[in-house]
Amino acid sequence: VIIKVNASGLNTGKHGFHIHEKPIANNDFSTAGGHFNPTGKQYGQENPNGAHIGDLPDLIANEEGKVDQAIILEGVSLEQGGINNSILGKSLIIHANEDDGKSDPAGKSGDRVAGGNIPQ
Repeated sequence: VIIKVNASGLNTGKHGFHIHEKPIANNDFSTAGGHFNPTGKQYGQENPNGAHIGDLPDLIANEEGKVDQAIILEGVSLEQGGINNSILGKSLIIHANEDDGKSDPAGKSGDRVAGGNIPQ
């Protein structure tokens, strides 16, 4: 699965980016719940046991606060039904700060500042 991100209005620099377990409701990012982690792995791209599925690489906003980035996701699908790694109906959240790659639960990446839902 490839996620194509086009965003604007962000601060220049790196931003944590994660798949969350629930859709965003009523433009309230807190309704997205925690990170999507169907395999029960620990957090962080720097984790020696491997990161969980919802932990994605940072997005990088340019001097104008824009992101135009594609991320290839391994181990997920867009299939309906019984497969537990389907990201249908989940959400994508952009955080205010850089993800440190190791601190649970969100890499000290700060507030949830932008996001969107993955359709069912």
